[in-house]
Amino acid sequence: MLSPPICHISDTHIKGRAWDNADVEQKLMLIRSKLPDNGTLVCTGDLVQGGKRRQFAQMYELFKPFAGNLVLAPGNHDYGSFGIFNSFISRWRWGRVCSKLNTISGEHRGYYFEVLDTCFAWWSLFKLARGRVTKWMRNNIKKTRENTKLPILICMHHDPKNEKPELLLEGADEFNEVVQGRALAVLYGHSHRKAILNAEHPYLPLYHSADNLRDNDWRYEDSLV
Repeated sequence: MLSPPICHISDTHIKGRAWDNADVEQKLMLIRSKLPDNGTLVCTGDLVQGGKRRQFAQMYELFKPFAGNLVLAPGNHDYGSFGIFNSFISRWRWGRVCSKLNTISGEHRGYYFEVLDTCFAWWSLFKLARGRVTKWMRNNIKKTRENTKLPILICMHHDPKNEKPELLLEGADEFNEVVQGRALAVLYGHSHRKAILNAEHPYLPLYHSADNLRDNDWRYEDSLV
């Protein structure tokens, strides 16, 4: 377990009405009560269900207690309806709520948080739920490693090991080569799996979020990296 502690969740899929988010609110309250003062909350995408204004308003209210100590990476549902439509308006809403929550990217509490937007290319309006790691992103990771002595935590939505065509992360092989030896760990979500530590990568810990937050069997302890 990392120290200072990192609490990692994903795929909250917040809806536009408060009573539809009661379970998310309850679990975020639990995280707030248990996360130490020096801890950080990391959320790796699909925080809202479809990029709508009311959903982002609910997201802001739910995550406001963590403002200034919150790392957010966008997911495909944050950027458009049903998680498959890429909306520029939804992207703007995402950026706006992140600004209001004073989210973290860079150095924070002994780590360097490298936040990647792996949602499919900005010019694509309809690309299902696939993701992409670009050459620019890979080069930026290399530069970050050269410029900081802090351990690097890469936060992104898409699963670098998922091989399903509709959930594929393009450039995953090149990405995995770049981060080995440079990053302490990769934190991701998207596929709603329960695996916390993916032991198939012995040189690179891949931490999936502690399952979809809406699942009834979720435990705070499972979310600690």
